[in-house]
Amino acid sequence: MANLRRALVLGSVLTLAVTGCQGGSAEPAPPPPAVGVIPPPATTAATEGAGELANATVAVLWSPDTCTGEPLRYVDGQHEIRRASPDGSTEVWVASIVATARADVDHDGTDEFVVKSECAREGGRHNVVAIRPDGTGGWAPLGLVVGESTEIPAIGDVAVTSSGEVVVSVGSGPNYSLLPYDMLNLPTLWQPRTYAWTGQAFAQAGGPTTFAADPTVAAFTVQAAPVALSQSGDFWDSTITVTVRADGPQAVAARLAVAVAGERRPVGDWARCGPGSDDNRAVCDLGVMAAGSTVTLRLPIRTAYDQGLQDGHIAIVAIQTDQSRYEPVAISVASS
Repeated sequence: MANLRRALVLGSVLTLAVTGCQGGSAEPAPPPPAVGVIPPPATTAATEGAGELANATVAVLWSPDTCTGEPLRYVDGQHEIRRASPDGSTEVWVASIVATARADVDHDGTDEFVVKSECAREGGRHNVVAIRPDGTGGWAPLGLVVGESTEIPAIGDVAVTSSGEVVVSVGSGPNYSLLPYDMLNLPTLWQPRTYAWTGQAFAQAGGPTTFAADPTVAAFTVQAAPVALSQSGDFWDSTITVTVRADGPQAVAARLAVAVAGERRPVGDWARCGPGSDDNRAVCDLGVMAAGSTVTLRLPIRTAYDQGLQDGHIAIVAIQTDQSRYEPVAISVASS
C-alpha cells in the first residue's frame, strides 16, 4: 500500500509538471485526510440472484425439518427437496439462493461468499450464511450470520463492508400477538444490524438489538377513543382519531403505523401516509416531535361489518421511530 501511495503521488507530480510546461492549469489536489481519522468502511450491497453459485454445490444451514443443512446441488440457483409427510403425501421444499456478496469475512486473506437463501414450501423463510471453498470445487458453511426466527421475523437487504462485516436489514414482521386477523398486522419496521466473525461464529457487532423502544431515548402517549360506525349501503363508515403526544426527553422523528379492519377512504389525514402503505396498512409521517408536542390524525375508513369486528376491534396503531416500535394500541368499536 505504501508503494502504491508513493506511485500515485509521483504520478500526480509528473502530471502537474507536464501540464505546467504546456501552459495549462491543474486542478488543486484534494486535502490530505486528518491525522488520526479512520474513514468508515465502504459498503457493497449483495447482488440479486445466485450469480457464480447458480450451479454450485452449497451447504446452507437449515433446520432438518425444512431444507436440510446438507450440501445441495443447485441448478439455476434452486434445489428441490421432496420428502414424505406423515399423511403419506409428498412435501416439496425449494431451496433458493436469493442474493450473494463476496468479502473476506473471516480475515484469512481470501474472500468468502455471503449468501441470502430462501427455504420455501407455502411461504418463504430466509437465512444469511457465509460459505468458503471446500477444496474440492464445492462450498462448505463457515457459519450462520443470522436467520429468521421469533426474535427476527423478517430478513431484507444484505450488504458487506470492506472490513469484512455483514450488514443485514432485519424486520419486525407482522404482529400476531394482539389480534388474530391478518388484516390487522402492523407494517414492518426495518432496521440495519451488523454482524462480524469472532473466530468461531458470527455475532452482532452493531445496530439495535431489539425492536422494542427505549423510553430513556423517547416516549409517547397515544390516545384513540372508540369509534362509532355509520351504515353506508352494505358497508360501515367510521373515522379513527388518534392523538400522539411526545413525552420527551428529546425531539424525535416519529411515524404512526396503522392497520385497520377494512379500507382507507381517500379523505382526511391519510395524505400524510405515503410509500409502503396499502388499503388497510399505512405508515403516517408525524414529523420531528419536540418534547411536549402533540399531533392528531383523523383517518376515515370503510369496512364490512363482519370484517374483523367480532372481537370489537377495528384497528391497531403504534408509534415507530427510525429503529424502534412502541407498544401497539388497539382501537375498539363504540358500543351502540
